[in-house]
Amino acid sequence: MKRDEDASVGIGTLITFIAIVLVSMIVCSTIIITMEKAFKNQSNTAEATEQNGKIIVDSIFIYRFQPCWFDDNPTTDPDCSDAPLGSRAPWGHHQLLMNFHLAPGSTPIEVTNAYYIVRCENEGVTDLDNDGFMGGNDRRSVANPVFSSSFDGSATTNQNAFGVSQPVNDFERGWPTKMDENIRVNTLIYGESYKIKLEMYDNKNTGPGSGADSNLDDEGCRISEDYKSTLLITLGGGSTSEFILNFRSLESGDLVL
Repeated sequence: MKRDEDASVGIGTLITFIAIVLVSMIVCSTIIITMEKAFKNQSNTAEATEQNGKIIVDSIFIYRFQPCWFDDNPTTDPDCSDAPLGSRAPWGHHQLLMNFHLAPGSTPIEVTNAYYIVRCENEGVTDLDNDGFMGGNDRRSVANPVFSSSFDGSATTNQNAFGVSQPVNDFERGWPTKMDENIRVNTLIYGESYKIKLEMYDNKNTGPGSGADSNLDDEGCRISEDYKSTLLITLGGGSTSEFILNFRSLESGDLVL
């Protein structure tokens, strides 16, 4: 009687097919798991390198109001009419002191990725000292009512304000520092409190023109009781924070925000 071997061949083929399917499933699972891990690693790397944050302002004060350029006995008369001859030009120092910290959830932020902008209305011809007389230095308008700088040093460094001791420390140069120090910090982190000097006005550093007008910088905002100014701060890739600055007086130490 002849033996039927076709069934044996069919069973062998079936076993081979099942084995191939199982191996394919294992290979596919391995590929999927590997791709998933790689995607997670890329996401973690991106999250680690991205800098996001928001600032919480604790207080803003008038730090220095020295409106005349420049005077070793600084007057606080806005139009500088009572300043000594040669110092009767109202484009001196308008500086704020801001105490701040980062909001919860903020990543560490390099100060090179932190910026502030001060903007205000265009003054035009302004009675700077409110004496009812429009003349002299009152006619010096602000052509560009915007001033901007990063946190890695002030944009105005040409002339120090009166009373700044030598050598000039990092805080006076416009770097953020810890509250009890004047040594700059390069990275802002959540849980620490900081202070920084904010310039509002380009005090005669890079102005256009020639001759007597070569240094008449008219960019920025004066500390003035006549109008409010707006402070915008951007940290890293976070959203911009906006603050309204209201000057109730011209006295140093006066609370602005």
